[in-house]
Amino acid sequence: MTASIWIDADSCPAQVRKYAANYAFNHAMKCVFVANRNIMLEGARAELVVCAKEKDAADEYIIQHVLQNDIVITQDILLASKLVTQGISVINDRGT
Repeated sequence: MTASIWIDADSCPAQVRKYAANYAFNHAMKCVFVANRNIMLEGARAELVVCAKEKDAADEYIIQHVLQNDIVITQDILLASKLVTQGISVINDRGT
């Protein structure tokens, strides 16, 4: 099964969004941006999920849909902690 890249997109820089989408496309991976608002995905080949504006709605969506082999990109330490506890690979938008 091919891994997907999930991006907590509300605070993710545009350059990182573009790079991740292109990387996913070039490696035949699915790339999903999850946000509480519409995010501009200029030239990106990715899916955008717009969640309710409620606090942590995007985080909860990611937690409910991410699979074991997937990668999540987020700056949110609490979200990262929950995901790592589930055995999910998480990096920040700087790649660490």
